[in-house]
Amino acid sequence: MRYIFPFCISLFLYVFLPAQDETNSIITDRPDQTESSSVVPKGILQIETGFIFEKDELYISGYNSENISYNIATTLFRYGLLDWMEVRLGSAFKFENTNVSGWSKSESGISGLLIATKLFLMEEKNLLPKLAFVVNYNLAVGKENFIPEKSEPAFLLAASNSITDWLGIGYNAGAKWINGEQLDIILTASMGISVAENTGLFLEFYGDKQQDTDANIFFDTGFTYLVKNDFQLDVSAGFPVNNQSPDFFISFGASFQIFQN
Repeated sequence: MRYIFPFCISLFLYVFLPAQDETNSIITDRPDQTESSSVVPKGILQIETGFIFEKDELYISGYNSENISYNIATTLFRYGLLDWMEVRLGSAFKFENTNVSGWSKSESGISGLLIATKLFLMEEKNLLPKLAFVVNYNLAVGKENFIPEKSEPAFLLAASNSITDWLGIGYNAGAKWINGEQLDIILTASMGISVAENTGLFLEFYGDKQQDTDANIFFDTGFTYLVKNDFQLDVSAGFPVNNQSPDFFISFGASFQIFQN
């Protein structure tokens, strides 16, 4: 039951430690793939955690292959270190089952350790977007088959524009170095719509492109529900646009804030 540990710690902190004043609503980097252009307020710890189910079926050389994975307690800790800077720590526990024409194999373990920072750059002004810069470092820590061979640095420029009071867009551009060597270009674009009080809908395309390979393009959509200003629930699902894997995924999550100076 090791995978329950991050979730239990998160729940304990939320229940027993003071929350922030409810003056501004929480802004999260989940459930979509697009990083927001906002940083967590100084002195606030924001915890974003969830569950992801993925399924992928392949037919290779006359064999049917089915791969099912559960990413349990995918948790990102974000702390506002300065007014313009947050530090981040993330990880997850993964369970994976592979079935090839009746032969089955199961594995489980930690699927990496992320250390990162997000730097706020500028507020939105006229047509100029709100901007932030994200630097990630995915450490090769965890189950061997779930982690890269070498640690992977990455960076993203996160931008957003408010179109109306109920419509906004966010978009990212960046890159990571797979196994610390091969360049992988990353692009995302997300549209957020306020559909009811405390309820939001997003639609998103995202993908990546490695050298000498076809681009991976995905679509996902989902809802967020603001229970209170410092507590948000979400649900989302997605699938590939160009026959990449996985065939689909479903995700559920919760995000909340604790601590205050």
